[in-house]
Amino acid sequence: MSTKTKTLQRNYAKLTDLERFRLVLAARERDDESEVRALANTAPKADYRMTAWPYRGMLDAIDRVGWLVLSEIKGEALLMFIGRGQDLARGIRRVIQAERDATNVEDFNHPWPDDFDPWDEAVRRAKNVLIAWEALGAFCEELEITREQVTAYTTAYFPPYLELILDFARGTVDLEEEFMAHVAERFCEREGDDLEEVLETRVANLASQQEESVREYADLLKQVWELEVKR
Repeated sequence: MSTKTKTLQRNYAKLTDLERFRLVLAARERDDESEVRALANTAPKADYRMTAWPYRGMLDAIDRVGWLVLSEIKGEALLMFIGRGQDLARGIRRVIQAERDATNVEDFNHPWPDDFDPWDEAVRRAKNVLIAWEALGAFCEELEITREQVTAYTTAYFPPYLELILDFARGTVDLEEEFMAHVAERFCEREGDDLEEVLETRVANLASQQEESVREYADLLKQVWELEVKR
């Protein structure tokens, strides 16, 4: 152990609970277990020899917040993948049906209700994934920590699939926006409206909706955090 590290650790007992909490997350992110133990061993103790609140509550709370967000991302991602798969199956079905129509072969049933659109479902779930991730970022910003530190600490972490899920969700939403831009272009050509204005209005409305959803979710995470810390 270096002299600098020993000097730093001698000052660990003087840390505030929030400072200690941030350092533990940073140490866990870089897999520095000796640092985590040093910070835990110098944390204030209650009479029953348990790490005291609010520091202990902060660690429990961040684990709950991380578990909540990542578990929801898992669930929404599963439904997003299912929706994309069903949409692909629908496209294949249409190709087959076109061939059957050409040869007068009888139609066959698809496995979902007529009012269910698998692509719309996939887009909705993809947006939910991104809302949860952005909300975690907004929550972390207030505490001056990072999402990566939270996911490294929480028991619900599932690398490397998180980045894959986020990339797939972003790609799904981007495809939807490209399609809607094409629809808007066709509409403006027919109605004589200004395409740039229509697209700007749509983008502004979507951004406003996204921001509101992220803010609501971040507020929920903050409530979970505060309940645990003040327990």
